[in-house]
Amino acid sequence: MAQSHASQVDYWDSFSNQFQRVNEPFTLPLSTQLMSAVNIFNAKKILEVACGAGLATKVCDFLKPADATLTAIDFSPAMINLAKITLEGKDVKFVVASAESLPFGDNEFDKYFASLALNLVNDADKMLDEAYRVLEKGGTAAFSIWGRPEHSRYTPIMPKVLKEFDIDLYKGAPPPRSNYYLGGDLNALRELLQKHGFTNVIAWYHPLIYLPESGAQFAQWIQSSPQYIPLFSELSPELKQQVIDRASALADEIIQRGEPLTLDCAVVIGKK
Repeated sequence: MAQSHASQVDYWDSFSNQFQRVNEPFTLPLSTQLMSAVNIFNAKKILEVACGAGLATKVCDFLKPADATLTAIDFSPAMINLAKITLEGKDVKFVVASAESLPFGDNEFDKYFASLALNLVNDADKMLDEAYRVLEKGGTAAFSIWGRPEHSRYTPIMPKVLKEFDIDLYKGAPPPRSNYYLGGDLNALRELLQKHGFTNVIAWYHPLIYLPESGAQFAQWIQSSPQYIPLFSELSPELKQQVIDRASALADEIIQRGEPLTLDCAVVIGKK
């Protein structure tokens, strides 16, 4: 069963400050790749979907032509409030809205990009339909999603730790699908966009890089994530410390090999 819209909004509202401080700088390179993929440099009317706290929006505003308009949406009011502060004084239109029901007319934008949202929305088909609808003929859309779990070093750490301590994060009710569910097969991803009318579809993999200074810093990030805050509040102090120490040690093993913590992602672009 999909999460309700209200519960999703509550989650991302609660995550907004952590996202701005930790996650958004980490995801920025992927957003800039989407901007490049749609050729933001010759844009007329741009729509950024799932803008978060506005860091990528700020880069887009800098890169776009001076006479191009930029609209940014997110369904989290807290994210939009942070984005407005980030872009204070800039001519950017911010809207609280869902990617699955865009409050815009048909054929309104020539560039559309959405980073790490398509795999998280309740209905990816609706999001793609809406992206196609608001694009003008000849317009370009770009999406990034989680890619292949076996090529990621960041996200497997906590599930491994919890399994070692026999802790069930979901209390017997796991989510209906993994965040990686769309990213394992590039051919299937291309076909998904083609099914929704997109042409000239191109897809590739791109790693995102987390560079914590230590495993302890990684563990600190994890503790402030809304996904794990309820869990840590329920553990005994002794067990909580054991989990933190183990997560820190696993992250340190990767860092000491001279390797980054990675999130494998897929990028796909298409034209209308």
